[in-house]
Amino acid sequence: MHWPFKITLKKQFSLLLLVVIVLFIAVGYVLQKKLEETQSILHELSNNTLPSMANASETAILSAELFLAIEQLTKANNPAARRIAQQEVQIKINETAEQAYRARNNPTEALQLKSLQEEVSQLTQFIDQKLNLAEQIANTLDHLIHFQTNANQHLLASHYNSEALTLWQLNFSKSNGLAYQSAHLERLNELSLLEKKANTLLDTLDTYAKQSPPNLQVFLRQFNDQLRLTLVSEQGLISLQKSYLKIAGRTRGREHFIRKLVEDYTNVNDQLAFNETANLKQEVLDLTKDIEKQKNWLMTALLIFAAMIGAILVHYRRVISRLKRLTNKLEGMATPKTGHNTQADEIDELFEAFEHFSTTIKDQTHRLETLSLTDSLTNIANRRAFDQKLQVDLATSQQVQEPLSILLIDIDYFKQYNDTYGHLKGDVALQKVANVLQQTLGDYGLVARYGGEEFVAILPSHDRTAAKDKAQQSIQAIATANIEHKKSHIANHLSISLGIVTHSPEQTADSDRLMKQADQALYQSKAQGRNQATHYNELI
Repeated sequence: MHWPFKITLKKQFSLLLLVVIVLFIAVGYVLQKKLEETQSILHELSNNTLPSMANASETAILSAELFLAIEQLTKANNPAARRIAQQEVQIKINETAEQAYRARNNPTEALQLKSLQEEVSQLTQFIDQKLNLAEQIANTLDHLIHFQTNANQHLLASHYNSEALTLWQLNFSKSNGLAYQSAHLERLNELSLLEKKANTLLDTLDTYAKQSPPNLQVFLRQFNDQLRLTLVSEQGLISLQKSYLKIAGRTRGREHFIRKLVEDYTNVNDQLAFNETANLKQEVLDLTKDIEKQKNWLMTALLIFAAMIGAILVHYRRVISRLKRLTNKLEGMATPKTGHNTQADEIDELFEAFEHFSTTIKDQTHRLETLSLTDSLTNIANRRAFDQKLQVDLATSQQVQEPLSILLIDIDYFKQYNDTYGHLKGDVALQKVANVLQQTLGDYGLVARYGGEEFVAILPSHDRTAAKDKAQQSIQAIATANIEHKKSHIANHLSISLGIVTHSPEQTADSDRLMKQADQALYQSKAQGRNQATHYNELI
């Protein structure tokens, strides 16, 4: 090297040494900064991003469980079931709140959960009012039966016989019929029309009471007054049914609002989980770019400073070790992986571990959904799966313009079976019946456990005749199974009764109406001696 001015060898050496030292410091400084940035990204991944993803997944599962608990609360049909369901809802809300506090301690989520808890409390009050009104209606009907029996006994004992008295008895029976009809109406305008009919009948009863034998007029007027008080007074049966319909409507409205709250909360958490996933991908990409830059700096350092090779390798190993620990941590949070790519480097392994972790989360979510739609005892579809499938099949029936039938199935004298053989044998019997029904009807539609000893089947493209044939085949299949039942009043083996209803495409798709009609047909099968099938159209 030739310098433009005179410099001694000592100065030249010193200058070159100074340049080397400056370059060494510069390269070391840049390498140190890159390593700190890499360590910062790894620290963020290990301590923030991955725990946030795990918390988001757990929150989503808790939200799904909370949704199921609220659904059970709204379906409670007695105070004991309501208390159990409310306790389960409260537990799920508390678990969700604790999880949200651990994950983010977000005031907005806390306010959402507090609002949800207040709405559930209001819903519980509505359910209590509805159950109380239902009990009052049932008690009033019982009182009406006793009242009618007393009236008939008194008239028989009087030995009077006149046309006015006969007409009074006829209209008295019609009034009782209106009372039973009012307890099953579901529209307020229909109740108002029925109330007018009842008042007209009561006026007619007053007229016939005045035309009856003198010795019976006081007695008949008393019965008329008592009937008027029981039927059309402010505390009467019709008023109670009106109150029941109003509170039932408010209950449904509150239930839909709570469902919306839970859905909104779940959507927020799903969005947070999506954001965490996107952040993780971006941070991994940033980490990859930084490592590539660091490799370039290492190569440069190797070309310039052979003496720095050892230090650079040490730092490089530390980075790879942190990547390995991050990959192992991801794999430890997922299910064991069966295969391993021997050609993959550390970055590829990190991406593979992340993809495997995401797949595990999806599999767990799918298993949870499957469990929520399967009856744990009989291993067939449960009530929730049936409700969802019925909505889908009804919509399909409307589109393809084909009929759809529903079989509501009840095991005869099953309480006596449990009392005789015990509940463990009863569970085994339920499993056998479910298996027979699945084998008999499963190829034609969904078979589900409806609750207790009741089962239900959806038969798409089955009209009344085809559904009746499938019902008879089911009765015969259960008889052929020959499940011993010594306390049955029909045979020495288990038998079933069925109620059938068929939806025509020209009808409005109303699942609640269909199930009520199927239940009425089932009741008729039981009333006629059990071990038989009745179609709802046979009742019309």
